[in-house]
Amino acid sequence: MTDLMPIQTTARLLMSRSQAEDLTFDAEDLVLFRSDLPHFSKQSKEVLTELVRNAQRVAHANYFANVLVGPSDEGSEGGDVAIWLGIGDFGKGKEGNILTALGLPEAWIDRVRRNSNYFWASDAHLDRWNDVTS
Repeated sequence: MTDLMPIQTTARLLMSRSQAEDLTFDAEDLVLFRSDLPHFSKQSKEVLTELVRNAQRVAHANYFANVLVGPSDEGSEGGDVAIWLGIGDFGKGKEGNILTALGLPEAWIDRVRRNSNYFWASDAHLDRWNDVTS
């Protein structure tokens, strides 16, 4: 079962800091999105929801609050949240595009880089991810 509280905490924080008035959190599907974007498919929503649930399982199995930040954030009240950004160039190294799409200040980029293990680049996280989701 998914613990909704940490996911909602992160979503509320992002929404409170965002300049985008249309940033919305769907608590049923665990996805944060901009309501002005074209709606995403049911399949995309299911994948994102499952991603959040699996991230929470991995984090709990490793005794930390969320997968993205990893063990450096054991005491956090926040959790991982899925974000639908729409179509765009949002790959690794394009953090500014992600923050802009969310209406967040680009000044956050340096903070994220200093405090994050970058989930997608961490072999340790991916190994643990495979153990929990297999």
